[in-house]
Amino acid sequence: MIEDGKQGGKALKGDRLTTNPQVLAQLLIVFVEDFDMKDAVSKTDIANNKWVMDHDRDQALGVAAGYVNLTSSLLGYGTGCCSCCDKDAIQRILGIDEKPLLLMGVGIGDSEKPRREHHLNSNLTFPTKRKNIEVEYVTE
Repeated sequence: MIEDGKQGGKALKGDRLTTNPQVLAQLLIVFVEDFDMKDAVSKTDIANNKWVMDHDRDQALGVAAGYVNLTSSLLGYGTGCCSCCDKDAIQRILGIDEKPLLLMGVGIGDSEKPRREHHLNSNLTFPTKRKNIEVEYVTE
């Protein structure tokens, strides 16, 4: 039996569940890691600057995903993201060499179904993380 309410859910064999109904949308955007610059940069430089390169990649990914989210919302569409996918399977299915970093679905949601309900098992609802966001307003 599939357990509900655990982070990432649990599959039958206790493996981490790597599906997400929020990316089953009319449009699927796959953000990938592309290191074309490795030909221009030595392996030593890559090793020495890995933190900077990872930071820049993550920042660019966040800006791009945020832009897709905002634009989609302004157009009346919903979005959903997943980064806990089977990256090797995604590469195989899409026939790409790059590692996927993030899947982002964009489309019109099914208003009759909870957005976190599993697409094959209606008894499984994906958990959500509580977001603790503090906003400080400065007035002068």
